[in-house]
Formats: sequence, C-alpha cells, structure tokens
Amino acid sequence: MQYLKYLCFSLYLLLAYDAKAQKVFYIEGDSNQYKQLNSCLYVLSKNAASFSFTQVQNLPDTQFQLFASARENIKKVSTVWGKIKIQSKQSHDFNGILILGKRYINIAEVYQQNDQGEVVLKKTGGHVRGSEKDLNINRTIPKVRLYLKPGQTKTIYIRFQNVNQKNLSIGLEAQTKEHWDSFIQRRNLVQGIFQGAVGLILLYNLFLYVLSGNKIYVYYSGYLFCTGAYFFNYAGFSTEYLFPEYPHLFYDVYLFSTVFLQVFYIQFIRVFLNTQKNIPFWDKVMCWWMVGRIIEFLVLEAVLHTSDNFAFIHNFHRQYALVESAFFLVLVMVWATTKTKMVIYIIAGFFCLYIGMSISIFKGSYNGNLYFQAGTLLEILCFSLGLGYRIRLNDKEKRRAQEEVIVVQENANKQLESKVQERTEQLKQLNNTLNKKNGDLHASMRYAHKLQKGVLPYSERISQLFSQHFIVYRPRDIVSGDFYWVEEVEGKKIVVIADCTGHGIPGAMMSMLGSTALSDIILNKKILNADIILNNLSNVVEAILRADKNEIRDGMDIGVCVINYEEKQMEFAGAHHPLYYFQDGQLNIVKGTKLSIGGYQENKTFEENVIDISKETIFYMCSDGYQDQFGGPNDKKFMTRQLKSLLTEIHQMPLPQQKNILEDTLNRWITDGNTKQTDDILVWGAKI
Repeated sequence: MQYLKYLCFSLYLLLAYDAKAQKVFYIEGDSNQYKQLNSCLYVLSKNAASFSFTQVQNLPDTQFQLFASARENIKKVSTVWGKIKIQSKQSHDFNGILILGKRYINIAEVYQQNDQGEVVLKKTGGHVRGSEKDLNINRTIPKVRLYLKPGQTKTIYIRFQNVNQKNLSIGLEAQTKEHWDSFIQRRNLVQGIFQGAVGLILLYNLFLYVLSGNKIYVYYSGYLFCTGAYFFNYAGFSTEYLFPEYPHLFYDVYLFSTVFLQVFYIQFIRVFLNTQKNIPFWDKVMCWWMVGRIIEFLVLEAVLHTSDNFAFIHNFHRQYALVESAFFLVLVMVWATTKTKMVIYIIAGFFCLYIGMSISIFKGSYNGNLYFQAGTLLEILCFSLGLGYRIRLNDKEKRRAQEEVIVVQENANKQLESKVQERTEQLKQLNNTLNKKNGDLHASMRYAHKLQKGVLPYSERISQLFSQHFIVYRPRDIVSGDFYWVEEVEGKKIVVIADCTGHGIPGAMMSMLGSTALSDIILNKKILNADIILNNLSNVVEAILRADKNEIRDGMDIGVCVINYEEKQMEFAGAHHPLYYFQDGQLNIVKGTKLSIGGYQENKTFEENVIDISKETIFYMCSDGYQDQFGGPNDKKFMTRQLKSLLTEIHQMPLPQQKNILEDTLNRWITDGNTKQTDDILVWGAKI
C-alpha cells in the first residue's frame, strides 16, 4: 500500500512538470515541409516592445504563453517576442529554412545558438536592408536559415515588429533547403515566362509606335510596363535585384504600378473605342476617374513618406479598387452600347482579368496569385488581338481612301500638266532675273571687299612698325566683320583687333564704322590710353546707332594694345577680348572687361591693364572665330583651351612659321570635320 502511494505521488509530480514544461517541435520523418510550428510557439503575455534579448532570455517560462492562446491579445501589438524549441529526430543533418510568416512582417530578429554556444542574430523582414538579411531571396517571405544536427535541440527567440501599423502575420514553418530551392526555381520559371511574354509584347508595341506614331501603342505599352512592374515587385524581384538596400521603395513601386496601370488602361480604352466621339459623356467620366486616380497616388505617397502608415494606405487602396471594379462593370455595359466589333476584345479581356483576380482572392496565397497572372496574360492576349483587328480595319480604310485619292489625283494631274508648263516658263524668266541680280550682288560685294581692304592698314606699314609679326585674316564671306587697326602716334604703337557683330555685309559695315571711328579717336583726337580709346569708341558707336532709342544691340568685341617703348610698358584694354602674352616661356592671360562696344548701357567703363615689357614679349590677340570653328574627328569646336595649348607650343618659333602652323592646324581641323568655315577668323601675333 505504501508503494502504491509513492507511485501515485510520483505520477502527479511528473504530470505537473509536463503541464509547465514548454512544448518542443520535432522535425522527424522524410517530409520536406513542416507547417505546425505555431503550435509550439510561445509569446510573451505582456507588452514586449522595450525588452532586449538578454531580458527575454532570462525570463521564466511562466511569462510565456502559447501563441494560439495569445493570438487575440497580440493582434494589435506592433512588437512581439516569441520563443520556440525545435529538435531534430532525423538521422541526418537538417539544412533548411525557417519561414516566420507572410509578407506583412516588417522586421524580425532571430536569436539562436551556434555550435560554439554563441548567440547569433539573424535579421529578415520587409523593412530590412538586403545586406543585413540572412537570406535576400524573395523579399515577400520573411525567413532565415535553420540548421540542426541529428538529435540537436535549439531554442530560438524571435522578435517580431511592424512599424507600418499592419497586423503581424506570424506563421512559422520549416522547409528543407531542397524544397525551398524548388519553390524559388518554380517562381523564377513562372515569373520569367510571364515577364518575358509581357516584355516582348511591350517591345513589339513600342516598335509599332515608332513605325506609325499612333499614341494608342504608347498607352498600351504603359499599361504593359505597369503590369509587369506590379508582378515583378509582388514576386520580390525588385528588392532582391534592383534596390535591395532600399526596401521601402517596394511600397512606392506598388502604389505607382497599381495606380498608373489603371490610368494607362483607361487611356488605352478611350483611344481604342474612340469614346470621345461614340460616348462623350462617359469619356469625360473616365477622364475624371484618371484624375482621381492620380490624386489618390499623390495623397497616398505623401501619407507613406510622412507617417509610414501602410495599413491605412493598403486598406484605402483596396477599398478604392473595389469601387473601381464596380465602376468598370458599369463601363463594360456602356462600352457594349457602342455596337462596334472591337469592343468584344475589350470585354473578353476584362472578364479574363477579373476571373483570374477573383480566383486569386479566393485562394489567398502565392499560388493563387498565379491565377491573377494567367488572367492578366489572357487579357493582354485579347487586347493584342483587338489591336491586330484594329490595324486590319485601318488598313482597309486606308486602301479605300488611297483608291479614292488615286482617282482624284489622276484628275488633278491632268489639270496640273497645263499649269506646270505655264509655270515652268514663268520660272525660267524669274530664274534669269535672279541670276542677273545675283551677279550684280556679287559684283557689289567684291567692290565692298576692295573698299574694306583699302581701310585696313597696309602690310608694308605694319612691317615698318613690327618687324616680327603675323596676321591670320580669313573672312568667312567675301567681306568680313573682323578688322585690325595698326598705327604709331607720338612714339606709341597701337594695335587693335576687333570682331563686329555678324559677318558678311552687316559685319563689314560695322567694321568700316569701327575702323573710321578709331582713326578719328586716335589720329585726330590724339587719345592714346587703351581704356579711354574703348570708352570713346563705345560712345561713338552708340551715338551713330542710337542704341538708347531703338532695339539695335549690335556692336563689337575688341582688344586694344598701346605699346610705349620709352617707358617699357604696354597698356591693354579689352571688350570681351583677352590678351595672351609670353615672357620667359610663361603664358600670361589678361582678360578683357565683360562689356561690348555699342549696345546702350549706362556708366560703361573699360578697365586698363599695364604690362611690363622690359623683357622680350610675344603677344597675341584674336577674334573668337578660330576657337569657335567646328571640325576635328568629333565635329566639335576648337575651343580656347586648345588654342592656348597650341600657342604655348609654337611661341618660341619664328613668327612666319607660327602663322603657317596656325593656318595648317585650322585647315586640318576643318577637313577632319568635313565642315565649312563658320565665322570670320582673325589672329594677331607680334614680338616686341
């Protein structure tokens, strides 16, 4: 009897211990998938948001309760700590995947011991960067690696957290690596076929747009792009391959693709059925619906980036989609009233899509989404057939119109033949008149060239003043807008290089005006300061052109050098033109004032720069024609940088040789680019 009491007491203690001991999930048998892990998952019965892993690890088991019992209590909680013991009863190593739930888990931290007894942290979830995840394959499923040796037991702590106010969708499941890899291969195959089909149809329609210019192919391509983007994003490829370090963009792609998918869809239907003509009232309704969709997108994007409340966004978006479904059902009935054969393809595609969508919602899993994709492909097929029918219809109409045009054209040709003969005779007479006037014009320009040449300084006079110098002077036309002025007054040698607005006759007229004004200012008025010369020249040009009373803004860019050998100085003033000079092999640049001669502007003053020429000095001035010349192998401008580099290379050579190199370089530049001279060219160089 005493033995029986002892046995009953021992049995009671054993049962009491088992009642308090936490369940262990056993991985046994040859199954590839274990879905009942939630039955052994324990969660903290209190708010665990502020708990660290160390605190949770040290809590007694009595603080935890089964997930099934606590499900309702933690439904609205953003952070949950869970704990589960898993033991392998297999005879071989278990190398697999621990899935934590569905897509709506933002952050999950999994703590487990490795073989050395160290606690290892693994992260997963929709808001975790790809570089921080234990596995970055298929972003939509939160998961980590799970490895167990035969007979090994692991206690795994999991911190589930949602920051976007969606309910946590906890659902633990273990799979073998082979089973997971098989799932990924099937996903890649199915999505590859789908994306490939959509992509090929998209490229084909873009090709049709390039050929025809019809915008309906752009709208259809936009619809195809957004459809492909939605499923690409849904399958997890976007955060897996495109932006793994920016997981929040998943929601932006979701909103953009779903909203603009409908916008392009409606716009495609409007053009396809010509609703603006056939059903104008409903055409306006569809336009306003697109506007509403775009406003919804902007508002939800603002909410997403300010509050991160994806729960509100997702619920609102789904409610809007339900209303939109009813709206489209009404539209289908309206479209049917257009009594056109093309509407059959639209209605067929619509029902294929919505049947696939309905099955997908009913199934409510990843595999259910495949029905949605199948319905979408069938819809795209219907739309593509409809576009093909539309093309054939348009071709028939074009052929009919072409036949009518041919008849009209034949009649018109008969009437035109007599008029052409009459008009040809008139054109001959007009051509003779134009040839005579063209000859007179060229004769006038050649005479103007002689006049302009007469105004320019004689080469003999320039050689007297500068024994070592060169001038590269190339008018673009017969006459030039560039000119030079060289003279000696009261022991000072003055060199002027000018570039007038325009080229040809307008530029030549300005150059004559500038040259005459300089002669008056320097020779008659004896003004020998570079800056004052420019100020006086600007006043003269403004007065002659009356720039303050009309809209004429023509003028000239100019550089003036006044060389005083007695004081060993050279004064320079420029209107947009720089001065380049070398001393001791060093290139020096003096920039001109950023003002032009002419063009009305109050308080215009040009800056004077004084340069010491006690050393041997080689100085250059030029118009912008040389550096602005197009050419070379890439048909680009010669540019100032290249001109400065060329002057640096040749400045120590004899001046005639420098001129030859500059001209040869310019000729090669124009020949290599197969271009023509684009502007008047003037380059001055001298050694003093």
